Amino acid sequence: MGNKASLEGVFLLKAFISVDLEGMPYIVNVNQLNAGKPLYSEARRVATRVTHVIVEELYRLGFENIVIADSHGCRCRGFRCSVLPRLLC
Repeated sequence: MGNKASLEGVFLLKAFISVDLEGMPYIVNVNQLNAGKPLYSEARRVATRVTHVIVEELYRLGFENIVIADSHGCRCRGFRCSVLPRLLC
């Protein structure tokens, strides 16, 4: 990295976010927790929106490296990635 000397003494803010549906607001029904169930898409929208708000706030606070882990069940990418434009999904 050619800029290594210029980064001396600078702290790069990093965050790791572990997201699980059971910890999300408005998740109150078992049918929201399993892919293929009637309310699962609603739970995905909630998780995506909450995660998006958190990530945008972290960027605003100066975080430069943010990693998100889908920690729900099979970890089968419950996020709607098109809604999280600054993230690599």
